[in-house]
Amino acid sequence: MEIMNKDYRKVIIAIVVIVVIAIATFLFYKQEANSPNAEEESSDVLVWINTARDKYGAGDVDGSIEFYLKALEVQPTNVVALNNLADIYSQKKEYEKSEEIYLKLIENTPKWINSYRLLMSIYKYHIPEKYPDMEQILLTGIEKTSDMSDYAPVDFYSMLGEFYRETGNIEKAIEYFEIVMKLLPDNGAVAAEIERLKELK
Repeated sequence: MEIMNKDYRKVIIAIVVIVVIAIATFLFYKQEANSPNAEEESSDVLVWINTARDKYGAGDVDGSIEFYLKALEVQPTNVVALNNLADIYSQKKEYEKSEEIYLKLIENTPKWINSYRLLMSIYKYHIPEKYPDMEQILLTGIEKTSDMSDYAPVDFYSMLGEFYRETGNIEKAIEYFEIVMKLLPDNGAVAAEIERLKELK
């Protein structure tokens, strides 16, 4: 009986230790998330983004870039800062820098569909040697955004249709435009494009 009591006490002590560790861990992370520093950093980022916008509106593009970069030092995946900075670099014709940011946006926020379209435009018109890369980028985008549905957002299939049409793969272009028609059956422009492509086969 004494042995059983000792074993029982050991089990109880072990359970108590585990519970205490779990509570301590929870309180630690809660404190970190709600710490004054975290709030201050978040506040700083908002101020820097607003300052960047003000500077851009006043024509100080380089100053705008400086403050977006400051915001990204604290929050490297901030969508607003990344998106606006990529747009500014495109306007400055610094397409490689813009490309780098759009790729980061796509990696961190795969449902931010506008990034795919803007990257596709940069590749098509300014870095054409990388345009073939869009095929895998878009296919990966479909994989990451399908979730529990049979289809990803329709934009992906539309962009793939455009990509295959522009690279001469008519069969694939028709295949993806037909998926667009399944999702948007009243889209007359896509229906007409499918018919046009079929005549080219």
